[in-house]
Amino acid sequence: MEAREDSKGLWLRGRLNLETESGREAHSHVMAGDVTGLSIGYSVPPGGASRGKGVDERILTAVDLHEVSPVAVPAMPNARITAIKSLTSQRELQALLHESGLSRGAAAKIAAAGWTALNGEQDHPDLNNLGARIKAATAEILSMKG
Repeated sequence: MEAREDSKGLWLRGRLNLETESGREAHSHVMAGDVTGLSIGYSVPPGGASRGKGVDERILTAVDLHEVSPVAVPAMPNARITAIKSLTSQRELQALLHESGLSRGAAAKIAAAGWTALNGEQDHPDLNNLGARIKAATAEILSMKG
């Protein structure tokens, strides 16, 4: 979803596709703490690398990032998953809304009405619209917390 360079190196924000078996499996491993590293697939464009002082040393100045995968043992020890933000239950939605500044009561009411709509469990136009708005607002809140 987002990639940029910061003072520590490559900073990434991504999302697992929970609509796929591999996405659900990766999510389960990340949540359990079995998988804490990241691996990247990239290519080096022409002029994007130079030789360092060592025999096998190569300095990358530009890369084309193709993919990022959660892994148990990353090639670079510091390539780690540092935060997990997930909404897999009504309780998690309520906690996120409360953390974002809503009172516990307001967060509980919005989560109760919105969770069903977010998951398509009820086919009611007003609730479905509310679910879309909550989903968009939640994405915005998560991006601000970065």
